[in-house]
Amino acid sequence: MSGIFRLHNPVKTYAWGSETAIPELIGIPAVPGRPVAEWWIGAHPLGPSEVERDGVRTPLDRWIAENPEERLGHRVCSRFGGNFPFLLKVLAAAHPLSIQVHPDREEAAAGFLRENEAGIPLDDPRRTFKDPNPKPECVCALTPFWVMCGFQPIEAIQSHFEPFAAFLGDDGLPQLHRSDPHLRLRDFLKRLLEMDPDRKNRLLQAVCEWLEGHSAPDVITEWVPRLMRAYPEDIGTLAPFFMNVRCLQPGEALYLPPKTLHAYLEGMAIEIMVNSDNVVRGGLTPKHIDIPTLLDIVRFSSQSLEVLKESPLGTFEQVYEIPEEAFRLSRIELSGDVSAEIPSTEGVEIFLCTEGGFEVSEGMTVPGTTRIQRGEAFLVPGNSPGIRMKGPGTVFRAFVPR
Repeated sequence: MSGIFRLHNPVKTYAWGSETAIPELIGIPAVPGRPVAEWWIGAHPLGPSEVERDGVRTPLDRWIAENPEERLGHRVCSRFGGNFPFLLKVLAAAHPLSIQVHPDREEAAAGFLRENEAGIPLDDPRRTFKDPNPKPECVCALTPFWVMCGFQPIEAIQSHFEPFAAFLGDDGLPQLHRSDPHLRLRDFLKRLLEMDPDRKNRLLQAVCEWLEGHSAPDVITEWVPRLMRAYPEDIGTLAPFFMNVRCLQPGEALYLPPKTLHAYLEGMAIEIMVNSDNVVRGGLTPKHIDIPTLLDIVRFSSQSLEVLKESPLGTFEQVYEIPEEAFRLSRIELSGDVSAEIPSTEGVEIFLCTEGGFEVSEGMTVPGTTRIQRGEAFLVPGNSPGIRMKGPGTVFRAFVPR
C-alpha cells in the first residue's frame, strides 16, 4: 500500500505550555486556562496519531502492526523490529520545562524493568521509565527558543559561584578543584541538588541580594529572576550559573544525545526523538524528581553549545546532520509555484507543514493531489516511490537515514 495519508495528532496539556501557540498552528480553539504544551506525531502508545484513509481513522501503532513490512518499508521494519522508530513533537513553552536528562539504551531498559518489577503503574506520578527505549533528541526552533543545555566550563562555574562558595559546604568549592573533571562536576551538582533546606534557602536569599546589585544584562541576570518567580524555593533556579544558556533562532537546531542535562525555557520548536517518553527530572517542576537517578545518568563534562550544521539534500531541502541511526530531520522550503521531487528513502516518512501550504502527489505518474496546509501532517509509507510537492511553504520531513 502506497499513498499519502493525512495524520490526526493528539495534543498534551501541561502547565508549562502556551494557551495559544499550538492551537493557532493547528487551527483549534484556544481555551483560557488550558495550556497546550505538545503536539505528538507518531505511534507512541501514550499518544498515537491516527491515520486517515477513506474517511476512517486508525491509530498509527495499530495501522503499522497490520502490515509493518509494507508500511514501514523493509529496511526500517528489519532495523526496528516492526516498530515505528521515532516520535515527532511540536513544543510550545510559555514557562520553563524541568531540568532533565534522558537515559541511554542500557539505562532505559534496566530502569523500565526495575519499575515494572516494583509494580509502579505507567501512569503513576512516581514513574520515571515509561518504556525501555533511550531518548536522543534533536530540537529545531520555530520561534526564538531559549534552552539550557550541558555544563559551562568548570572555570566559569567556579567564578560564578565564588560569591556563594560558603553555602556549598564548610569547605567552600573544593569539589571544583579535584583533578578528575567528571568527579568535579558530579560532586558539585550533587552538593547543590541535595543541599539541606535551611542552607538552600539562605543561598537563594544571598543570590537574590547579589542580583539586586548586578543589573548588567546577561543570561544569569535575565533568567535566574524569571526562574525564581516561577519556582521560588527550587535550587534549580540557579542553573544559569552552571549550564549553557542560548536562544536558538528559527531554523537553528541542537542535537541532545542521551545523558545530556538540559531544560527548555521559552518558545516554540519541533523536536524529534527515538519513540520514548523517558524523563528523569532534577528541578523546576511539580512532577516527580529523582536526584539519585539523575546523578547516575548525567554525562558530567563541560561542552560548548553548537548549533547543528545543515547539508543540502536535493535543491530545496536541508538536512540537520546528527550522529543518530533512528531518525533525521530536514527542512524543505519552496517559493512561488516551484515544485520539487522528494525521492523515497525506502522507509516511512512524516511531513509537517509549518508555513504556507502544498499540493502533494505521489511519484510522477499517480493521478490526484492532496492539499496540505500549515499545521497539518501526513505520512508516506515505506513502499512509496517518492512524492512531488508544489508550494509555496515550509515543511519538515522526519525519516530514518539509510
